[in-house]
Amino acid sequence: MKNKKISALVMGVVGTFIGISGCASSGGGESTASGETTILEGTWVSNCQSEFLGVAYSITTLKYTGNSTSLEAKTYSDDKCTQTSSGFDFRSDGTFTVEDGDILDGKKLTKITQTFTVKYSEDLPAIFYPIGSTHTETHQVYLDGKKMFETDDSLDASNNMEYIPPTKIEDNEYSVKQ
Repeated sequence: MKNKKISALVMGVVGTFIGISGCASSGGGESTASGETTILEGTWVSNCQSEFLGVAYSITTLKYTGNSTSLEAKTYSDDKCTQTSSGFDFRSDGTFTVEDGDILDGKKLTKITQTFTVKYSEDLPAIFYPIGSTHTETHQVYLDGKKMFETDDSLDASNNMEYIPPTKIEDNEYSVKQ
């Protein structure tokens, strides 16, 4: 968490462990809302990522099939993600759409809007995402072949959870298509 903002990764790994509420400015393009295959089709597994100011680490598995999505984030106590622990685990199921996102550093982003229901949530994520609650969130990522890189888009907790568009691509926070 930075400067009263809830980071996209915390909320994304709490929507992608969680996505982002609000509406990002769009670069145009077609939206996909049916059950047809999208560029996200398949299973994506994140690298081991630091969460909550280094208190814990997580690996997130995202599955996209047609316009359905599921997410499972598991918590680890070490920076290699070898020692499982509890405290920030999270699971959700829902639907999503994909469309063109912003252009950042000459790279075209992909905007993912998800509507998901929380199936399991622990500790800090449970404050914002209690079990059984449903949320719609938007998040922008950069797709480079079989890698999906996070961006620093976020929600401003001090300003009614207003969406803050990305200013950079997070080179060390990514998922790999399996």
